[in-house]
Amino acid sequence: MLRKDTHAASKTAEKVSAKEYLRFSREDILWPLVFLLSLSMIGLHFPLGYLLAPVILISQFKKDKYDFMIMLMFMLYGYSFYNTEDIYFKTQDLAAIVALVCLVIVKKPPLFKKIIAGIVVYAICLFVLASLSDEPMISQIYGPRNHLLISILFLPIVIFSGEEFDIFELFRHLFIYMFIICCFYIVDSVLLGGYLLIPKSLAGWGESSTFYSLNINPVSNAFFRRTIHTLFILALCVYPMAKYYKLSTTYWIVFLLSLYITRTFSVIVAFVIVYFLSQGNFKKIGKYAIICILTFTVLYFIDGLITGNKKVEEYENGLTYTSSVLRIKSHVDQIGQLLSGNLDEETAAALGSTRGAQVIPKMQHLYDLDKEWTGFGFLDRFRTTNPKYIIENELYIDVSNSEEVAVGVEVIVFEIILTIGYIGLIIHILFYIYLWWIIRKFKYSGYFLSVAGFYVIAGFGGFGGLIEPYALTMAGIAYGSVLLMNKDKIFSHSKTRGRLRRFDEEKK
Repeated sequence: MLRKDTHAASKTAEKVSAKEYLRFSREDILWPLVFLLSLSMIGLHFPLGYLLAPVILISQFKKDKYDFMIMLMFMLYGYSFYNTEDIYFKTQDLAAIVALVCLVIVKKPPLFKKIIAGIVVYAICLFVLASLSDEPMISQIYGPRNHLLISILFLPIVIFSGEEFDIFELFRHLFIYMFIICCFYIVDSVLLGGYLLIPKSLAGWGESSTFYSLNINPVSNAFFRRTIHTLFILALCVYPMAKYYKLSTTYWIVFLLSLYITRTFSVIVAFVIVYFLSQGNFKKIGKYAIICILTFTVLYFIDGLITGNKKVEEYENGLTYTSSVLRIKSHVDQIGQLLSGNLDEETAAALGSTRGAQVIPKMQHLYDLDKEWTGFGFLDRFRTTNPKYIIENELYIDVSNSEEVAVGVEVIVFEIILTIGYIGLIIHILFYIYLWWIIRKFKYSGYFLSVAGFYVIAGFGGFGGLIEPYALTMAGIAYGSVLLMNKDKIFSHSKTRGRLRRFDEEKK
């Protein structure tokens, strides 16, 4: 239950070592559940959803700002409930408009001006690097737009302008949404064997559902894999999960089962690393690390026994590769081959579920054109037609997919290098170090660090990496929440400086 009488105690929670049990009632779940179902309706093209979702959003703005902020986050990207084709406009454009409006209207004490200055310098660097490409700037505009969505960090400050903000209340609300989403994954994958509650979580298999043509098969026992995007709310929950709350056994079972359903190795690794590091207790980290290593080792051998001699063939981007049933042994073996250095080109192409096939020829082309320091520019995989940036990828078995634009790889660090080069990668890293440096001494600053760290690690599997809109929206909410919890310090410091300035002027 979300109890108001716990709010005062939550203010001192950082000083308390004991975790409290997370509890919520049916009433707490009601509106989040109805809202998420309305997003499912949009993905299913059911007319009621298009009306219900914005009505609930507006209603919660008046009733519960925490709910409103989380609901708005989901609507700004869709997170596999729906996509651009379902709403007929780019959600990233709407997110960019929201970010720009918040940046313009927010009050600007000196610390906020430092943040804005950093964003402006970052933007200038991105456009300068883009201008070095032969590709027209009009075709590149979506790239810088996505990178700059971190400016949505002012959204929480605008929403809670003039109102009290409790980061622990935000945590409790986030856990409710995560619990509901985990249940959606289980219902869709285990019970329905299809795509109903999260219609766009296809992970490359099957066709999405519509309300007049449902893609479900309840009696098949099909335990389909689902994309991770809807469960990315986990990035906002890892830190409080590690530091402040105990979860019931039921919650852990539901959460771990839904995480397994996604079978996304890089995200699971990101969760484990961030969860343990967020604890801040090195003895506890060491103990859990040993348990985790032992568990992972056991699962590695179990995966080998389950898979046996049979080969599980999967197809991504036309390349055939072998995967173990649990996707643990195959990934570990691939990493071992990489570290050994004994890789032929085909084996290297299969690394990371065929991500190697995406990276190798495009990085070779980057060096062939001497573009490694500045990149190709923000090429568009669908609009770029310059033959200079079109390659024939011989590592793809399906020849129909072999001709492609030389960007669009599912390893974020390489994607950054391909678009803006090593110089751009350095600027990108320095920008986020700068953002962290500004708030490093603030209470709960570890919250932003945990979300950013989560997406950096997940980025090695192509998820987030602090260049994708869904990741930047969540990182921005985390950053803005830290600022809100320290707003007395931020604004009082600004007022003090103003009084001192007026005093000096009066003396003169």
